[in-house]
Formats: sequence, C-alpha cells, structure tokens
Amino acid sequence: MFGVAIVVALMIFGAGLVAAIAWRGGPSWQLLLVFALLITAGSLAWPPASVYSDLGYWQALAVPGNGNRYFFVPLVVFSIGLVRLATDGSTWVRRAGIGLVAVVVLGGVRGDWREPPLRDFEYRQYVEAYDRARPGDKVQIVHPPGWSFTLTKR
Repeated sequence: MFGVAIVVALMIFGAGLVAAIAWRGGPSWQLLLVFALLITAGSLAWPPASVYSDLGYWQALAVPGNGNRYFFVPLVVFSIGLVRLATDGSTWVRRAGIGLVAVVVLGGVRGDWREPPLRDFEYRQYVEAYDRARPGDKVQIVHPPGWSFTLTKR
C-alpha cells in the first residue's frame, strides 16, 4: 500500500509526536506513554493465538478485528496526547495539535469507513456436502483452517 520510505517517515514523525507529548505532558504523561509502549512491545513480542493459523502473524493482524485489543490502549493514549497538544498554551503547538487531530480524524474516518470483506472459508461447499450425504455418513468440516469437526448425518 505505502512505500517503505513513507512508512519509515511516518514512523519517525509519530515517534517525534510521542516525544513532544511526553516532554510537554510531564511525569504523568510520561508514565502513561511508557505503559502504552510496554503494551505495544509485549503484543508484538508475544503474538496472540489466531483463528487464522495458516497466515503469518503480520498477515493475521491485517485481518479486520484480529488483535485490536492489543493496540487499543496505545491508540487511545496517542489520540489523547494529540488532544493534549491541541489544548497547549503555546500558539504554534496548539495550532499543530489541532491540525494533527483534524488529519487523524479525517484520515481515520476515511480509512476505516469500509473494511475489507471477511475471508471466505468456503462454508457453502461443506453445507452442500452435508446435504448430499446419506443418513449415517460422516462429513468433516474444516473451519478455520487447521481445525475441523465431524458431523454424522441422521
């Protein structure tokens, strides 16, 4: 989607914002940011189990709704930090903070308005196989990949 250079530039910019929030916010904000960073580091170091076992960790995180709980607190802390910058006493910091909040809100709404469709596990083929089965036949259903269960038609 984005080039590597753009992603690295955004990462450096975001790290600068976090440093500005920590510097302007004082000890309470610094501790809150450390807490959010520890959550992020822990969630990246020990990946969660996923129903998408056939995908790699990064591909599984790209699936909508998978692993959101690990990034909720850091995103809330970052967003509140931007609002904190937008309400700062210094004029230029306040203007920059308001602009960044506007970009995050407008970009976030535009980017998250639609989510990609959920992955199709070909459930219909298993339903059709069950419908075709005679009484007493066993039908194995794989859902999600790597897991399965067997139904016996009556």
